[in-house]
Amino acid sequence: MGALLGAGLLAALLGCSSPPPVCGSGQGTLSGEAGGIPCAEARVAVSYLEALAARALEPAARQRVLRELRARAADDRAAVEAALADAGDVVDTFASEHGLQLAETRSRMVWTTLQGGGALPAATFPDAADVARTAIAPWARDDGLQLVLTEMDVEGWIRYASLAREVQGGEPLRVSVADRVGVYRTIRTRWEEVDASGKIGLVSFGAFWPAIRARWLAAPYAQQQAWIRAAPLPAPMTGTSAAYVEALTATDPGRHAAAFHAALGPLGALPEAGQTVSP
Repeated sequence: MGALLGAGLLAALLGCSSPPPVCGSGQGTLSGEAGGIPCAEARVAVSYLEALAARALEPAARQRVLRELRARAADDRAAVEAALADAGDVVDTFASEHGLQLAETRSRMVWTTLQGGGALPAATFPDAADVARTAIAPWARDDGLQLVLTEMDVEGWIRYASLAREVQGGEPLRVSVADRVGVYRTIRTRWEEVDASGKIGLVSFGAFWPAIRARWLAAPYAQQQAWIRAAPLPAPMTGTSAAYVEALTATDPGRHAAAFHAALGPLGALPEAGQTVSP
């Protein structure tokens, strides 16, 4: 009993000693002191990383970034303010570009970030760079073209394949955990085979998926049919979900992206901070 009470008291003391989250309320400053960098400005770093990854950061990851910004600002506030301004410029760029141009811009910025550059360079912000690598989860890259296929890009292509199958009269795709490994490999192999247009096509769905779904559901019949006629869809299939993804991936990803964005886009406005396309 005494040991249990001691363990409980220790846990309570440890809990009480846990530092409060940085900018937990979204108000105030990074340091918690008047005159510090406002939390509203600091959180642009989170928005920047989430836009690159096309998904929300875990709460612990967000705190890791904010704690690093706070620690760095204590030594060199000007460097942090400059980095946040750069991150804000990237977020503004994502808000102003659309369609395949935005898809390419994002992929190139992901490549730069994985090289240790970007608005939060690894040399200055190692924790933020590590958070970025984990959230981005690259599956393939082309260093010559400076493009990266991320996990959310792969997931977006699978969702696009499901939509394509539905418009051909089939059931939505159901890709099991076991099948997913093979599907990912199929998409990664196709990435290695296609040219720049095909690679941009493969990264032109995942980051936009919330907007794609909304645009498709709201589009009039004529608009939907314009995409269906232009997209290089495979022959209707009744086989497995994995087989359909393989058949669609074997067609021209660049034409798929161009057809969709031409008929129902061009899409813009990548997901805001906190939004995600979960795998």
